[in-house]
Amino acid sequence: MKIEISIDGESRGSELKCASDFLFALANEHNAAEGIPAFDRPVPESLNQKETGKVVMLGKGVSEFANEMAKAEVARGEYTQQSKIEALADKVAEATQVKEEPEEYTVEAVIGMTEEEMKNVSTPILIEALNSFGIDPTTRPGKNTNAKLRGLLLSAIAEAEKEDEAAEKAEEAEKVGDIKPQEEPESPKEDAPEEGAPEEEEITIDVLRNVARGLIAANKRKVIAEAFEACGCSNFSTLKKQDYAKFYELCQN
Repeated sequence: MKIEISIDGESRGSELKCASDFLFALANEHNAAEGIPAFDRPVPESLNQKETGKVVMLGKGVSEFANEMAKAEVARGEYTQQSKIEALADKVAEATQVKEEPEEYTVEAVIGMTEEEMKNVSTPILIEALNSFGIDPTTRPGKNTNAKLRGLLLSAIAEAEKEDEAAEKAEEAEKVGDIKPQEEPESPKEDAPEEGAPEEEEITIDVLRNVARGLIAANKRKVIAEAFEACGCSNFSTLKKQDYAKFYELCQN
């Protein structure tokens, strides 16, 4: 540190005294901020004016003051270096910390999730879940963000649940209407169903969804899309009950 005070012939001793007090107070303020003991007030032995406009401070007190200032600068440098080392160690620890890999979910697991849980699901899995309902998110406006995909998926799940409930009620009503007296013999079945295929009344929306999931796993999404198109709909939400058998048969071919 270098301190140079320029004065002229009209400068008063009180002005120089004020400058000296200011520098002394400033030095102790810095010491306090850095945890260094305050300096005792130096008592200059003499002042020797070498030339007009410049003053060189001499004496034992000034020498001690300069030594203390030098020590303070060294301590401050060591403190700064220690802070840099600690900061670097923190960065190294953070960089070497093992990061957890994102969990992968299945389509079945995603369909049973809440909206909050779906926020952690990757985009490809959400798209695959939508495909299981016959929905192509690229045909809907907006980018395929997590918010858009989970919104479409939640809507599709809600519609499917409503349709399932309505289908169950309709099936119950049909069963009640189909009840016949025990005395009446059952009519022989002319056309026996193919082996391995469920009877028409057993083809429910859940059966069709399972068939669709199997095709998706076999990378045969095109078969599902063609079956929907042949039935005149775009997804399970708009698939009519009378077309269940047709959709099932198309997916088996």
